[in-house]
Amino acid sequence: MTATPSVTRVRVPVGFTPRDWARAAYGLYLRHPFKDFSVNACPGAGKTKFAAMLAYNEMHRGQIDRVDRALLALIGERTTYIARAAVLKGDRDTVHDSQRIEDVVAKVKANAPANGVPPALAEAVWRELIARSIAFEFDEFDAKV
Repeated sequence: MTATPSVTRVRVPVGFTPRDWARAAYGLYLRHPFKDFSVNACPGAGKTKFAAMLAYNEMHRGQIDRVDRALLALIGERTTYIARAAVLKGDRDTVHDSQRIEDVVAKVKANAPANGVPPALAEAVWRELIARSIAFEFDEFDAKV
């Protein structure tokens, strides 16, 4: 049995093909806890291209991390309103409102394309968000009783 080398997915600018050693080195970089390193190779081996590839990928990762932080802040704000709603509701049966769920999902799907999101993806994400939010609201409602 021979081991299959792991393939690291690397984003690169159009027209750029990383060398095998650069792809492998990038995979090691991603898995290593320390991000300080040096590249030692002979002239013409592609060290500059490797540095450009690394910078390009880290820029994209940084942008995704920034978006994730913004999404988390918005989910936190949404959760605050859900907790307030749980306090204000007098009847546990009003926590799950199927008509409201479908209204929210329909609005999300309608607005998804304008935000560059496939409607099916938006629907799946929001249905999960709503389900988890309802579970949270039930917990909040039950805690006040």
